Amino acid sequence: MPVPRDRCWYRFGDAFVSIRTGDGSFLDRFAVLFGGCTVEAPQAGLPTVEATVTVDPGRTGVLLSADGEPLSDPAGFTEAIFADDGVRRVGGEGDWVGLASTADPRWQMAVRGSDLVVAPDAPWPYVAGAVLVHRAMCVQPDVLFVHAAAVELGGTGVLLVGAREAGKTTLSVGLAARGHGFLSDEVGAIRLDGPSLLPFPRAAGVRPGPLDSAAEPLLEAPGLPVERFADGSTKTLVAADALNTAPLGEPVPLEHIVILDGLADEPSLTALAADSTNVRYVAPVKSTPVSAASGLKMLRLFKLASAVQWHRLTAGTPQETITLIERSFGGT
Repeated sequence: MPVPRDRCWYRFGDAFVSIRTGDGSFLDRFAVLFGGCTVEAPQAGLPTVEATVTVDPGRTGVLLSADGEPLSDPAGFTEAIFADDGVRRVGGEGDWVGLASTADPRWQMAVRGSDLVVAPDAPWPYVAGAVLVHRAMCVQPDVLFVHAAAVELGGTGVLLVGAREAGKTTLSVGLAARGHGFLSDEVGAIRLDGPSLLPFPRAAGVRPGPLDSAAEPLLEAPGLPVERFADGSTKTLVAADALNTAPLGEPVPLEHIVILDGLADEPSLTALAADSTNVRYVAPVKSTPVSAASGLKMLRLFKLASAVQWHRLTAGTPQETITLIERSFGGT
């Protein structure tokens, strides 16, 4: 079997993941996405997930083993995070639970406790990487992870929420290029006691389209990796170290949540009442139902509604919209 490399440590919110594997390509791919989350060692007192990824040289399968706080429903956890890929339970044998995708016959997996076996023809690097990141999310009872971008302006945390392709990445990368703190373009980490935002600096995935002029040079660097998706769309990956990334583990007070809602000739930002119904715009990541203290997290999310200022943003051009955000939240 390949000799595992020394462990590499990453911080996601308030938890740490280590990866040990003999497959250098997997480590390299993971580092492209999460190099901004790299740390030397875990912080004492915070949860850890220690993982080993073993690739059978005979190409019979890939084994992911993760030590840490056990999941109450490992098969349900796997189903939840790959629901959009059509993954469902298909039976099992003994303690193993089989899973497969209704959309892609290559997806064949089996789960037993902390072990996950993936068929070699499946996109196993994506599967293993997603499982590890979500495992880290699930062991944090005081942190809620949501689909959002997050930035810091003048010491204030701003969470940008909205539908897919609403412009969250365009705004977060544009603000970072203007010198504001980049926390995340895809996953917002809300520390619920505060509340505050924690950095989660995955490489920013930028779709083709207009950008703020300050951000355009970021896409001109040679050799930037590109993510390609089944629907034919692409994202160019901008490494977190090319952005103005906030220090890992240092919380930023969450004061504003901005709901991105459509486009217009000119941008507008409207204040909303601090109403618990606003939380419907804040979508927790799909592993939340099987995470530690999930029910309490959702109750605290509703309480959060009255602790922050809510806004609805209709975007114009990236340049004008980012300028409006800066003026509104004291970023200039």
